[in-house]
Amino acid sequence: MVGERVYGAGVQYGNAFHTAFNSCPEEGHPMLINLHWDGTSAHGIAATPIAVGVANYNGQGAESHACVGYMPTVETKLKDDTHTEVKFYIRQQCIGAILSVLETAARTGVTCRIHGIVTTLFPRLIAMTLDQPENQLYFGQQNALSCLLCRRRKGRSAHRKATSQSGSVIKVLYNIAEDSRADDHTVKLAKQKLARYGLLNHL
Repeated sequence: MVGERVYGAGVQYGNAFHTAFNSCPEEGHPMLINLHWDGTSAHGIAATPIAVGVANYNGQGAESHACVGYMPTVETKLKDDTHTEVKFYIRQQCIGAILSVLETAARTGVTCRIHGIVTTLFPRLIAMTLDQPENQLYFGQQNALSCLLCRRRKGRSAHRKATSQSGSVIKVLYNIAEDSRADDHTVKLAKQKLARYGLLNHL
């Protein structure tokens, strides 16, 4: 061994776990959390279940997941031009409420008793394992061909390496697109660039 980080043996070997552990105060330990939901309407379910999973656990068993709520559906018939906007609003409010709780606990920590030992765990959202439709809708991707990791290629071979997405750049572009003080030309350019990156530009 010459010090390289090893992958594949479990969550404790990855860079994400290493970063989460280093972000905790002294004597604290990370509580890795996986947040996910599935928009299925099977078995007559009228609302979408939202679940959290224990990501410290090297497995995906039912014992490591818990349903924390349901995303409601809209019973009222809406106009076509408002239907999508309302769906986005409901989704963002539901997940935003969960994330706000995690954010508070991430600062203060959660006192737990594990095998008789009292310890403080600090929640860290480490993964969001979403199916493609939910991933596309929540993160504002244009279609199934878009990617959150790489920018869409235009007129280039699919075998060539794409440029990575930049979270800070995307944040700036969305801020410009939503800025009521920005001139129309600047807003238009920001929306066009978001579209080229494979993100929604319906703002």
